[in-house]
Amino acid sequence: MTSDGGHQHRASGLRQQNKKFKSKHASKGSLREKSKGKIERPLHHRSHISSVSSKASVSSAQSSAKADRRNAAKVHQRSKRQSLVAQNRVFAPEWDKKSGAPKIVAVVPLCPDVNATHVVETVWKRCLGSGVDGTSAMDVEELLMFKNGITGPVTLNVPTHHSRFQLLALPRSTLAVLDACKVADYVIFVLSAVEEVDAWGDKLLAAIKAQGVGTVVGVVQHLSTTPPRHHTGIRRSLHMYLQDHFPSYTSTSSRPFSLDVPADVDALVRTLATQRILQVGWRAGRSYLVGEGVQWVKDEEEGGAGKGGEGEGEETGLLKVTGWIRGRNLCANRLAYLVDGGDFAVRRIETPADHPSYLPRHTAPSSTTPTILALPDPSLRDDLVSSNPVDPLAQEQTWPTDEEMAGAEGMNGASRMGDGTQSHAGGKVKKMPKGTSTYQAAWLVDEEGEGEGDDVEEEEEENGDVGMSCVEAGPEADGDAENANEDDDPDADGWESMSSGSIPSDASDPADVGPASREAPPTREEQAALDLSHPDELDTPRESPARVRFAKYRGLADSRTSGWDPYENLPEEYGRVFAFEDWKRARGTAMARAGREGGDGKGAKVEVKKNEGEGDGMDVDEQDAVKNWVQRGTRVTVVLEGVPKSWVATRKPSHPIFLVSLLPHEHKYSLSHAHLVHHADHASSDPIKSKDPLILQVGFRRFTAAPVYSDPGQGSNGVALLRRFMYHGGEGEEDTKKGGRRGKEGVVATWFGPVCWDKTGVLAWKVEMGTDTPFLVATGTSMPSDVTRIIAKRVVLSGHPYKINKKTVVVRYMFFNPEDVDYFKPVQLRTKYGRSGTIRESVGTHGRMKCLFDGPMNAQDTVIMPLYKRVHPRWGTEVYKPTEPVKVTGEKGEGEQRVMARWD
Repeated sequence: MTSDGGHQHRASGLRQQNKKFKSKHASKGSLREKSKGKIERPLHHRSHISSVSSKASVSSAQSSAKADRRNAAKVHQRSKRQSLVAQNRVFAPEWDKKSGAPKIVAVVPLCPDVNATHVVETVWKRCLGSGVDGTSAMDVEELLMFKNGITGPVTLNVPTHHSRFQLLALPRSTLAVLDACKVADYVIFVLSAVEEVDAWGDKLLAAIKAQGVGTVVGVVQHLSTTPPRHHTGIRRSLHMYLQDHFPSYTSTSSRPFSLDVPADVDALVRTLATQRILQVGWRAGRSYLVGEGVQWVKDEEEGGAGKGGEGEGEETGLLKVTGWIRGRNLCANRLAYLVDGGDFAVRRIETPADHPSYLPRHTAPSSTTPTILALPDPSLRDDLVSSNPVDPLAQEQTWPTDEEMAGAEGMNGASRMGDGTQSHAGGKVKKMPKGTSTYQAAWLVDEEGEGEGDDVEEEEEENGDVGMSCVEAGPEADGDAENANEDDDPDADGWESMSSGSIPSDASDPADVGPASREAPPTREEQAALDLSHPDELDTPRESPARVRFAKYRGLADSRTSGWDPYENLPEEYGRVFAFEDWKRARGTAMARAGREGGDGKGAKVEVKKNEGEGDGMDVDEQDAVKNWVQRGTRVTVVLEGVPKSWVATRKPSHPIFLVSLLPHEHKYSLSHAHLVHHADHASSDPIKSKDPLILQVGFRRFTAAPVYSDPGQGSNGVALLRRFMYHGGEGEEDTKKGGRRGKEGVVATWFGPVCWDKTGVLAWKVEMGTDTPFLVATGTSMPSDVTRIIAKRVVLSGHPYKINKKTVVVRYMFFNPEDVDYFKPVQLRTKYGRSGTIRESVGTHGRMKCLFDGPMNAQDTVIMPLYKRVHPRWGTEVYKPTEPVKVTGEKGEGEQRVMARWD
């Protein structure tokens, strides 16, 4: 107790307040900026120090570890600097000696009221002087030619920044923009301050992001027509729009440049000259060339008939494409892909005969006679063979038995008899159930025709051969599956032979038509909805035995682990493609060969001969002619052979021309795969069905194909289940109904097509029935070619438990005759609640069967029997040409049609 007047402590109303956590000092971005240039310590550093006993040793170990990190940082810095120098070396001009290649700049208009030509014209005038008055008469003439669309790419020389640009003013055309973005170092997106980006611009951005793009720069037009107080907000909004689509988008002004302000035009030119170029991985490993001009001449050596013409009797010749070599060194031994034209062989590489655009107009060319820079080596030159010839005698065959030989001789003898015996020469003999009328026989399809019946499972039967590939008994074309039971007596199982020639083609017996035959076929939306609600489930047909309907299917204990020979009973198409035993090793060998023959090693010597009509009046550089490659950054003329004259006649002058050197074996056909995800903008359209014709773009190539879809993953046996539809993978309730999880994970598309060694972006368009406008339906990434990937189509037969006695159950409605029960007895049964069992015996004459399961059966459960069959894509991949119609597929009954695709 304290005395009076003494100090007494009293509790204060203030409480302790801890400091708040300041996340801005510990965020990932701040830590990354703080540790920029530093090397992370190895994980074994602490254990190494703790094992040292003395303090001196600990200090020595710490100092050595710090020195190691410093050296590693220096090596990393030196490596980055060397890569940047190597990247810019192709652009660095050596004045008074020779000049480097120009930077390719694509100008893309995104809004309807903007003009890409105006952007090029403004930059041109700003670099040449203040307006047209400061330019020469020749520059004004060239500018007028460009404005009229006479010239192609514009090569602009900027000595102030020691740079050169090749400007591509693009129209509002999807194909033209995509082709230009494939080869462009910089992509200038032209936006409007008045109008927003329309639907075409949004779809174009989605396609550009999927295929890959270099450095992005933004430009705004019509900013002067808006009030000055809105300029900052407009530019900030457009900057956020581009940054939302391209996270790597940056610029010196951090906002799109305005062409109405001269200082912004100067900043735009400075940005193009100094900003680092973002590399696109799949194009960096190959040589490509943007054509400044093309010239088609008749091939005098071949007498006017080239070696690479696709159309029989079509006039072919030599095509001379002039431009700068970019990427890697250009090798004359490699084939070249011409945009919208296909693959062609290189006849020679020579110096261009025209006047270089970067030289002053008063300067005369050094030589008007072209000089041969490189010729292909006949022993190392790639051929134009894309597929192997099919040898029918090389297939697996079974030697006939004595009974079959005797039966064949008896049939031949009967056919030679003139005793009035009925001949079936006019039609094929089919096996039909006893009592079948002629009208009913017309609706029964045999296995060789690959008909599937009248099931509504997915209407795969509308195309005849969709997925009906016999993997159990030989090649598809042989139809061996239907002969599996020919040794049995036809009369013993209730079957009789009927001639297809005696079956009427018209409906002459309407009384035999069942109600199922008169029902309208389901639409594609109904098929997709049924596949989502009951995937792969199918009602057993009553009109035909199940052992015949599913003769080409097999049962598997586990679809992911059960053995399946990938080379078993393959169709003829597999004999035409090329297979790779080890994809990674083959890719490394092809890359090493391309680098060795392309100048990374010593070039192969070529004996230069003056061919008739080729060597006359043409100089040969002795120093460069011993090599079959030309250094990158060189302006050359590539002469292609076998190019059809129609390619030049149908080409649009506003579309860019580019040439790509293919890597070894990229002309060969194999079983190609790509992981695709349904595009969000196409969610409201019809579902994309397996084997629908699509326009595919894989890297530089663009072709038409009908891919087959399967699950992204596969088991240890290489089996992937077939996907009948490509679903949309959205987030909302409506999107879940359209695809849900199956749409998010995407599908693996498979088709027969050319090999692509690099991992590239894949775009898929579809031209729907009733319209000629292609829609972007899917985007994805290419996968290694693999002929051993097994795509298995699954059908699930379901039955109902009729009587249950613990583990023994009588199942009905799965089959409808005892012969089918005996035929499928070896196949394992399963239930939707996780039970597994086997068929013991048939009960009665209506298809009921007694089954034994591994546990008591629930009365609410459903018995299922999964059956599998391997499917294959169709052969028919063609180079897509905008001037030729493409295939489109409609609903059942409409068939396939060919329409012209309108992209613009």
